[in-house]
Amino acid sequence: MTYPTWYHHPHYKEYTKEIQSNHEKITNIKGKIKTLLREMSGLEHTRGLVVRKAWDFEAPPASHIKILEKYTGDCDECWFYTYSSSADQIEELQVNKAIQISNHQVDINVLKEKNKVLNQEQDDLRDSIIEKEKVEKEKERRAAKRKADAEERVKEKANSK
Repeated sequence: MTYPTWYHHPHYKEYTKEIQSNHEKITNIKGKIKTLLREMSGLEHTRGLVVRKAWDFEAPPASHIKILEKYTGDCDECWFYTYSSSADQIEELQVNKAIQISNHQVDINVLKEKNKVLNQEQDDLRDSIIEKEKVEKEKERRAAKRKADAEERVKEKANSK
């Protein structure tokens, strides 16, 4: 495949490299976001289990409370608050991951905006190169025409003598 001359211009290629680099960064960041979303999902399942377990200690029979105190040293309310606190800590982890996702999305938006600007600058450069090529071709065409006209006049003078 033959590419136009502007495609091979070194400045045009610099834009292409930077735009491609930004696309790779965006892909990398999206991978990080997907990982964080999976972690959040796992944390949500864990939080659900912990909350369910906390409710097991909401109103246990008196015999269970005595056994808990005997073997763990803690009563049912202590265990309820331990599990509830754990659920709160899991929720904090989820919020932190959501903040990380939000920050990553901001990074993606910044890179996309940079690419918009770079694409426009690259398009402007391409248009400028094309315009310069048109001007050069027109100059060459006019020079060739003048040369041909001059050669024609020389031939006419030579024939008229």
